Amino acid sequence: MWSIFGKKKKTAQDVLEEKKKRLDKCRAKIEKQRQGFLDHEKELLAEIKKEAEQGNMDIAKIKAREVVMTRHHIEKFNKLESTLQGVSLKTQAKPSEPKTRETKGDGIKGDMIS
Repeated sequence: MWSIFGKKKKTAQDVLEEKKKRLDKCRAKIEKQRQGFLDHEKELLAEIKKEAEQGNMDIAKIKAREVVMTRHHIEKFNKLESTLQGVSLKTQAKPSEPKTRETKGDGIKGDMIS
């Protein structure tokens, strides 16, 4: 469809596709940040080990607290990513609902006519 000003109007399917693309981009950004936290955690664990071997227990304790905070961040990102995945699945399921209803309706009508 075209509007008065010559721009093509977006159908419901077009809007759903755009939103799905945005959700996928958000999920990719979250995954990238989560991977950064995982890498940071590995670095911290190596530093803790090194400091503990040198006998700097105060520094090792501080870094251990930072590891705990990093793990909490990773958990939050996991929850956020799963929420976005759920939303994405819901948007995929919505367009198929009317088709399913139509096919079920046709089946019932066909049985009644016979």
